[in-house]
Amino acid sequence: MILTKSGISMPFPELRGTLNQIRYPAWAEIKFDGEFNHLIKDDVSVRLVNKNGLIRTQCPITDLLEHSIRCVQAHFIGELHYGEGKKHDLYNLLKNKTSNALQFTAFDILELDGIDMTQETLLTRLGTLNRFRS
Repeated sequence: MILTKSGISMPFPELRGTLNQIRYPAWAEIKFDGEFNHLIKDDVSVRLVNKNGLIRTQCPITDLLEHSIRCVQAHFIGELHYGEGKKHDLYNLLKNKTSNALQFTAFDILELDGIDMTQETLLTRLGTLNRFRS
């Protein structure tokens, strides 16, 4: 799946109910105070697309990701955040849209080199995603 134009409605995770309704054991992920983004790498470029359709290319974070992702084609979902992504860092992200301190933390992978990863189990996808962590 490759997204190339802005304004596309994209899925994003949503918590339904309240925290006290969660039954344990449960999976949990760290939530950064940042912006939900799709990271798309293909033979043309690396781009970040947020849930509003804003596309970021040719900025320090996409340049860094282009050289650090070791595959031909991939589609990740994750969080674009500023610095450590702590509480209220979203405001710093909005003030520093092209800063060298921007980071992308992936929490799922949808496609890898032409393989639809959504057909795999969550554990398989997280294991595959772990290969990209340095």
